Amino acid sequence: MPEEDLDKIVSVRVDGHGAAVIVRIAGEIDALTESTVRKPLFACLAAKPPAVVIDLEGVTFIGSTGLRLLAQACEQARRDTVAVSIVATTHAVLRLLEITGLDGHLPITGSVRDALAGATANADAG
Repeated sequence: MPEEDLDKIVSVRVDGHGAAVIVRIAGEIDALTESTVRKPLFACLAAKPPAVVIDLEGVTFIGSTGLRLLAQACEQARRDTVAVSIVATTHAVLRLLEITGLDGHLPITGSVRDALAGATANADAG
């Protein structure tokens, strides 16, 4: 599928917020769109900012490929000592995280504001 068509299925926007970086994802995260999401997300992690917030509030569907991508991003962040938070608020995302048990293993928060507050607290403590 041409990249311009993928833009209709998923979008990724990267915003700086102080020392933190917010990766805002909207649409569907699945095998078809995985590389569209992976590239900017892992580019942010590679820059090793103090904190990365992965905002999934606009995600309408996430498949097993998307879940694996989140787990890989969190593992990469852990290895690089980058604080990471995943903002998940929609039923489509929360239910799948719950069913798979990933909600107990990934750093899930209920809002970007909470994630940024946690990132600030971690930076102050470090």
